[in-house]
Amino acid sequence: MTPTDRFRACGEALFGSTWQTELARALDLSVEGGIVRKMASGRASIAPHTWRKLAALMRQRGMALQTMVPMADPQDEAAEQIRHLLMDPRAEIVAACLTGMGHTRLGFDLAQADYALAVARNRLAELEMRPLTEDEAAENPFMAALGQTYVDKDAGHAAERERAAAQSRVNELLREARAIADSLDHGYDGAPC
Repeated sequence: MTPTDRFRACGEALFGSTWQTELARALDLSVEGGIVRKMASGRASIAPHTWRKLAALMRQRGMALQTMVPMADPQDEAAEQIRHLLMDPRAEIVAACLTGMGHTRLGFDLAQADYALAVARNRLAELEMRPLTEDEAAENPFMAALGQTYVDKDAGHAAERERAAAQSRVNELLREARAIADSLDHGYDGAPC
C-alpha cells in the first residue's frame, strides 16, 4: 500500500464518499485548489504536517466513538477492550496511525497488548502487601527500596512476570511500529512511537 493509498483510505474512513471535500475543510486546505485531490492521485506529495493533522482527526473520531460505546457488563471482555482502546490516548493514537498507514493488524495487536498490560498492572495493584521484615529487606534490595512485599509471594511474583511479559510485548510492537514509520520514504512522521 502506497502513502497515496493510505491517504485515500484514511479520508474514506473519516468522511465516507465525500471525503475529499470534507477532508480539505478539516485540514484547512483549499477546496477550490483541489490539493486533496492532487494528494489522493499522487500528483502532490503529502507533507508530514498533513499526516499529523490526519492522525489528530482520527484521534478525535475515536473520542467521539468513545461516547457512543454503550456501557456493558464489566465481564464483557470485548466491550472492555474496545473501551480501553478508545480511552487510552497512546494506544488510540498509535492504532489510528497504524490503521491510516495500512497496518490494521499491527494496530489491533498493539491495542490488545496495551490492554493486556493494563490488566496485568491492575492485578498487580490489587495484590495485598505487608511491611518487610529486616531479614527480607537484607536479602532483596529491590523490595527493601519499596519497604513492602506481597502477602502471597507466589501470586505476587506471577503477577510481576505477567506484567513484565505484557510490557515486553507492547515494547516489541512499538519497535515494529517505529520501524514501519522510519521506513517510509514519503516523510510520514505522524506515528507517536
